[in-house]
Amino acid sequence: MDGVSEAMLGAGIVFLPGPTNTLLACASGIYGLRKAAQFALSALIAYVVALSIFLIMVRPVIAALPHASVVFAVGCSVVLLLLARQLWFHRGQHSGNTQPISNFKIVIATLLNPKVLVLGLILSPTDQTTTMVGTAAGVRYLIIGGMCMAALATWTLLGSLLPAELKGEKSTIKRASAIALVGFAVVLLGSVVRPFVAQQGWH
Repeated sequence: MDGVSEAMLGAGIVFLPGPTNTLLACASGIYGLRKAAQFALSALIAYVVALSIFLIMVRPVIAALPHASVVFAVGCSVVLLLLARQLWFHRGQHSGNTQPISNFKIVIATLLNPKVLVLGLILSPTDQTTTMVGTAAGVRYLIIGGMCMAALATWTLLGSLLPAELKGEKSTIKRASAIALVGFAVVLLGSVVRPFVAQQGWH
């Protein structure tokens, strides 16, 4: 598979349901398309920051310390569970610090989004002597960046298209999103813990 194909495959992953997409759709259903669009911009910036952090700092640590990915996954799962808990138990008016979804929460969910791992590995050099410069690297960045923008916009729009009767049940939207976040946390945790346990020979 060539570099462009790998980039398109990884970029396609951002369209799948995930923590960021779930929160954006939820925000659009609760607050409306205009405010959710601001959240989508925050998510896009967070993706850029998260990928930069992964390529510069996280990937070398994971390569040097085999168990680092487990610690990272556990941390991400805990944060997703905390976000889910806030959504599930949220009550009251959507103002100030009481908002069930905010720019801060969108950014945190995106920074810890498991998709960043996949995109980061695709953007990473295939060997230690390869640097992320040149035409091939630029094409990968452009494709993934464009697809991230399209995915975030799509999920934001989908949330705004929810039926009027469902939009009126904001607690239903929040709790459905909370359940989805719990599912993502469990899948993420299981995907790294299971191989780790098998490698250690624990039964």
